Amino acid sequence: VTVDFILAVVLTSAIGAKAHLWEEKSDEIELAFGSLGRSMQTLFGLMTFSSWDHLSALLCEVIPEALVVPCVVLYILLVSFTTMGLVNGVINDSFLKAQHDRERRSEQKLERSRAAFCKGLTNILSSCQQNM
Repeated sequence: VTVDFILAVVLTSAIGAKAHLWEEKSDEIELAFGSLGRSMQTLFGLMTFSSWDHLSALLCEVIPEALVVPCVVLYILLVSFTTMGLVNGVINDSFLKAQHDRERRSEQKLERSRAAFCKGLTNILSSCQQNM
């Protein structure tokens, strides 16, 4: 989210503020990068591969393709890597929680067994003491 916010600020000021450079397509640029919210929405769409090709082609009309394509690919790779790390962390956390819960239940079962054993042993020793 922080990366998206920083990129949205940069894109809004670098591209959205210069939408007039796209002449007849300035409305599309304004729609994609005209405000911080729109820039974040555009980045989310790019992250989900929603019309990334159209956006890249639109940006390449003014910005050199040698700059646009690597930036788009780098952003997608960064977001994919981050998302996979997040998914991995969530799965790992759920496994650790399940293991902790299983250990806790095992300890509780062992404590109940010990308590039952102690109670039985106390009863046996008490009856032996009474018989003497």
